[in-house]
Amino acid sequence: MIKKPLLQLQVFKMNKGILEQLDTCYSCRCGKCLDSCPVYDVLRFESVSPRGKVKTIYSYLQGEIKDSQEFMEYLAYCTLCGACEVTCGVNNLVPGPKVSVKDIVNVTRGELVSKGFRYFPYEKIVSSTVKEGNPFGRPNKERNWVLNHVKQNIKAEFLFWIGCTSTFYARDSVLSTIKLFDVFGLNFTVLGSKEKCCGLPLHQLGYFHELEKIISDNIEKIKELDVDFLVSNCPGCINFIRNYYKEFQGELPFKVVHTSEYISKNLDKLNLDKLNLPSKKKLNITFHDPCHLARGLGVTEEPRMVLKNIPGVDIIETPRNKLDTWCCGGSLRLSLPHTSTTIAAKRILQIPEKVNYIVTSCPTCKINLRDGAVVATTKYGAKEIKVLDLVDLLAELYLTNNKIL
Repeated sequence: MIKKPLLQLQVFKMNKGILEQLDTCYSCRCGKCLDSCPVYDVLRFESVSPRGKVKTIYSYLQGEIKDSQEFMEYLAYCTLCGACEVTCGVNNLVPGPKVSVKDIVNVTRGELVSKGFRYFPYEKIVSSTVKEGNPFGRPNKERNWVLNHVKQNIKAEFLFWIGCTSTFYARDSVLSTIKLFDVFGLNFTVLGSKEKCCGLPLHQLGYFHELEKIISDNIEKIKELDVDFLVSNCPGCINFIRNYYKEFQGELPFKVVHTSEYISKNLDKLNLDKLNLPSKKKLNITFHDPCHLARGLGVTEEPRMVLKNIPGVDIIETPRNKLDTWCCGGSLRLSLPHTSTTIAAKRILQIPEKVNYIVTSCPTCKINLRDGAVVATTKYGAKEIKVLDLVDLLAELYLTNNKIL
């Protein structure tokens, strides 16, 4: 049995029974998680697999592994995608609390951070988030570009939360979303430079002590707008705000909705059945389920419902889909870029031959899969394939002259 518990952090404590889960998983050692781990698939070291991490952290809790910089760096080799929890033999066969390797790794990172250990790529991300309001180190005033594209309403119904990745690296998807909302005749607003990071990167890296102020400030800014709900293209933002903010503030006074959820509930306003595809050609599409969307929010059918309502679209499922989706590697993009892009390339290689377009609903997935597609083509000889966000596809078909298809 485990002899010493992890440090009980003030903000995010380990789930009740997590030590028992860890002990059960260590005793089982079935290895059903190995085939679902994107990091293990790329590196092929047992130590970085979910089973390997459980064994290592178990030894750490036994006092057999000491606190160290090397241990901190080792823990970086996890995307926190949660795929191992879906295939876990203990979770599927043993009643009781579920094993969550991502929570175990996450809180262990937090323990080492609390003891003063640092991983340099993490330090850059955290410093940029705290100082600039985003993990990329960009001046936050650059967010104001979106104000030129939105009619600011005195009393908006909802807030369009742009998110850091979309703001700086997926502006095309932001503009697509704004155009769609305008077509819907929706009354919404944006924050511009008043919007700052939701805090998810800090939580994932174990820097829990920096979170409370970020979350409190964000909630207050949203409350000042007196909106009924917020919508975002980023499932990471939505998952974190919807499921974790209440750890600080209790139940939120506004609803939190992903764009795919909102659009699926308003399909009657889109009139998708009237779309005219170029040359009446069929679009062979696969939907890549983002980890935060599928496993974090449980949203898998909504984006498919939207796609099924587009005439001429044929959805071809990739073998790893929905709750069993394969991570794109995006959460490692700033800390382990080579591993991140290789994971994305491996995902591209899983796509069925007939597919012409990969559609997703996450800015990070879109960016990382596009990079992965280049690697898959140049290094592994895969055919070229286009990666789009769901909002990009809708805006292209509904509002433009099909330039990207």
